[in-house]
Amino acid sequence: MVNFLLSEAASGHAEAGALAVRLLDTYAGSPLRDAVEGGFFRYSTMRDFSEPHYERMLFDNAGLLQAYSRIGASDTAAGIVKFFRHQLFVGGALGSAQDSESIIDGISSEGGYFARDAKGRSALVPPAIDDKVVTGWNGLALVGLALASRAGVTGEPGALGGEIAAWLWENHVRDDGSLVRVSRERVLSPAVATAEDYGGFALGLIELGLAVADAQLVAKGRTVVEQYRALPPHATTDPLVAGHGIPGVTDISEGASPSGVALLALAALRLASLTGESSYREWALERVSPFLAHAMAMPLGSGGVLRVLSELARPARDIVVVADHSNDLLERAARLWHVAAVVAVVTSAQAQEFVAHGFSLFEGRTDGSVPVAYVCEGGVCRMPITTIEALEAQLAG
Repeated sequence: MVNFLLSEAASGHAEAGALAVRLLDTYAGSPLRDAVEGGFFRYSTMRDFSEPHYERMLFDNAGLLQAYSRIGASDTAAGIVKFFRHQLFVGGALGSAQDSESIIDGISSEGGYFARDAKGRSALVPPAIDDKVVTGWNGLALVGLALASRAGVTGEPGALGGEIAAWLWENHVRDDGSLVRVSRERVLSPAVATAEDYGGFALGLIELGLAVADAQLVAKGRTVVEQYRALPPHATTDPLVAGHGIPGVTDISEGASPSGVALLALAALRLASLTGESSYREWALERVSPFLAHAMAMPLGSGGVLRVLSELARPARDIVVVADHSNDLLERAARLWHVAAVVAVVTSAQAQEFVAHGFSLFEGRTDGSVPVAYVCEGGVCRMPITTIEALEAQLAG
């Protein structure tokens, strides 16, 4: 829900942004945040967020990394990146969580480790890591790391995202293109990958590829979307459930993270902008339209779907900057990543790579010898511009 509010703020709804920032500031200043190692604990049953449940979950922190990067809270975002790198990173990707309990003086302690400062913790064995690697949750982390990279958050979030993406592609994509749901110590589970896995991984690859100007990553995200689209009906239904005659039901409950429906639709909307193919936008609408009434009736549990519906309600705005050297136009445009569906800042060579992978948004826009920006809406790009003043005028218009 917070990321939906921030998306609304970027499109001009100041009250939505103010609410999101107030909420995020409250979280960051509360005991829910681990000020020593970074990241956020699961929840608290107290209204003032005291006495938290000290488990730190990947999917919670992935969404919060997106949010804090978007509002420019660099220190808080950097803490989450540090938590990913130093606690959850398990040899190629991110584990699912860190437990709340540790052993202190031979006794199990709930939160005792986290009550100590850095020096006190150094003498203790930290709580165990749940080292199951879940594809969809790692995909959410890729989105967060992509936004952190764009926001200039310290800790090299783009590089960490690249490591995770490469590991997942090597280990969680089967020979037939289907995804692995979960693995542990490189042992693959037979569990059927869900829509959340396909959507999270696809959107993560696309957002990371755009953030670091890597056309191949974006192309891999497209491949994941196409793999899902080619699946037969109910292919992501657990066989155990189907074996008991229980029909596959799309669950769009969106508490701590977006639903698979929303993630797939967002990935499709990015591809619609990049390829100029309206079928992606139509497919995104097909995914979420059955849940419109549900989202209106229970908005707090439908933030991902609401975000998709909001994007569908207005023409997609995209910004492409092609520059082989830095200047003030490039730097200004690079800071606009949160106000458009797609923002790509690329060199001439990188633009040509995007064209080679079939992303038509870059066709005819591959010469960065003089830094130039293009503002596009609904697939139609305005005249190229080379000054900040012209960029601001086009965005205002």
